[in-house]
Amino acid sequence: MNGEVTDAALNWWASIRPAAYTLEDHLKNPEVNTTTDAEKRLANAVAEYIEASIRFRDNMARRK
Repeated sequence: MNGEVTDAALNWWASIRPAAYTLEDHLKNPEVNTTTDAEKRLANAVAEYIEASIRFRDNMARRK
């Protein structure tokens, strides 16, 4: 179940990304195209999750 929730949140966040935005742009402004406080909290949580995933990947790559 947890993986399904994560996937849904990631897909939702990607779906609200402006066409002109790169991932980096969206990480700098994760709340773009959100309206409610709940959406803003979810957008920030997704951005934090992605940033942590990127840091983990980069740390693992450095160990090789």
